[in-house]
Amino acid sequence: MKALTFTLLFAIFATSAFATQNKKTVKLRIQSPTGNVDEATMYFDQGITPSYNSQADAAKVFANVPGVPEIFSMTDDNVPCSINGCGTLTNAQVVVVGYKVGYNGLYNITAALIDNFDPTSIIRLQDKKLGVIIDLRQNFYQAQLDTTDSSTGRFYLYVSAPAQYSSAPSDCQNTGGQIAVKLDSSITWSLCQLINSSNQVIAADSNVIGTLAFNGLAAGDYTVKFTYSNNYDATNNFHLNGNFVVASIGAPQQTIFTHSDVIFDALVTNASQFSWDFGDGTLINGVAHPDQIFLVPGTYTVNLIASNTQGCSATASTSVEVLLETGINEASNKNINVTAHAKTVTINMNDLSINNGEVSIVNILGQPVYTAAVNTTTQQINLDTQATGYYLVSVKNAGKVSTKRVFLTN
Repeated sequence: MKALTFTLLFAIFATSAFATQNKKTVKLRIQSPTGNVDEATMYFDQGITPSYNSQADAAKVFANVPGVPEIFSMTDDNVPCSINGCGTLTNAQVVVVGYKVGYNGLYNITAALIDNFDPTSIIRLQDKKLGVIIDLRQNFYQAQLDTTDSSTGRFYLYVSAPAQYSSAPSDCQNTGGQIAVKLDSSITWSLCQLINSSNQVIAADSNVIGTLAFNGLAAGDYTVKFTYSNNYDATNNFHLNGNFVVASIGAPQQTIFTHSDVIFDALVTNASQFSWDFGDGTLINGVAHPDQIFLVPGTYTVNLIASNTQGCSATASTSVEVLLETGINEASNKNINVTAHAKTVTINMNDLSINNGEVSIVNILGQPVYTAAVNTTTQQINLDTQATGYYLVSVKNAGKVSTKRVFLTN
């Protein structure tokens, strides 16, 4: 009993001192018909060799207690162990499992700690005597064991390597994304599904083994779901980035005036390079939010080319209306004066002869609020029903138009 106690204490020390935090551990337990239990631990760890190492493994000390079953695993050099380091789980591993029982009867073999393995690692127990392989994630195994049985040669533990995933972002057309999976060739998955963010199955394959790839994917969130033996599922989530570019232009909501400093915004996805053409001969490159000043009134088409270092690009355009800033066009309207007091607009023609005169007033959004003929040299217009703010007053006389911006107050 002292020897057994020492072995257990050494095993605890050895596995904590020499195993890394990345180890994957499975614990096999055997239970007798009367309820007595024994267990053996196998771990798969970086830097651990499958041959016996006294600093990393714990040799099995057989207690030979009547009625208590014994279970153990074998190293590659045939040392029975209660704790056995089996090497890095980069490929499928097979571990010989042995047992000794003191009474004939039905014994249960179960597995614990399996949840620390990747969900795509399948852990199975093979009974070569009966030709049975059972998935220990979902089931336990019950077998008739006798005192005369050979201690090894009947049971084997199979642990498959986890799936290896890779992905590629979508292309400029947002159709070239890929999710690829390399599977352990010792396992055949009954079903593999690709599910999008709306929980829709967009691709599926059955009896999957080896390597598979899902191609032609748009950027977004996906789930790869594997099903083993129709009753065990393993999933992995992905987010695919995209190289495609989306672009639009954020322009001022209000009407633009000449000589005003206006900021345009590049509203983009996946873009880092910007080229602007403001339609008046102004070109600006490399700026996402450029300032622009229009000098001449008119309607301009503003174009943006947004691109990135992957060679993807998108274009956007918008039209803006530029109005004369403030005051009268002195070349043709120097004798017309427009003023505002509170919400009354006064037009003074300065004794000009009236020839088909007309006045029109629009708000800052370009919506007409007043139109009438000009039939006196001095005319007052009451705009009490209009909101406080800027308005454009245009006076037409003898085919010439004068425009002035005024501000109405309460």
